[in-house]
Amino acid sequence: MGNCLCAAIDMPLSYSLMDEEEMTYVEGGGSTQFTDTAEAIRGRLDGMIGLAATADLIATFGKALGFIPLQQAIMVGVGVIATSYVKGANDIYSDVEKIIRDKGKRQLVQLTLDYSVLWICTGMSVKAVNT
Repeated sequence: MGNCLCAAIDMPLSYSLMDEEEMTYVEGGGSTQFTDTAEAIRGRLDGMIGLAATADLIATFGKALGFIPLQQAIMVGVGVIATSYVKGANDIYSDVEKIIRDKGKRQLVQLTLDYSVLWICTGMSVKAVNT
């Protein structure tokens, strides 16, 4: 990504930080599964990877329009969420490509997305489904 999505955020006097894993444990989160052909799952991953360009575009517009700090914080949050899905999609893209090479584009594949309560992607996996 060309633009940095980092911005200074004014925090309240009293706040606590937690990492992604702790946030999932404390706040909840979930998991979603999609089953489709390997070709269709690859298309979903391509769309997720395309989020990187969208996050860049949002950051560019925000700077150009001189958004106020709250709006900047929201844009940074959107960037963090988008980046988590881009990373997850990139991590498993080669797995889908291998399924396509080994079993063909019509092979049924199950895509599992794990996310925190704030919709930050905490993991993705794919596996071929036996029919």
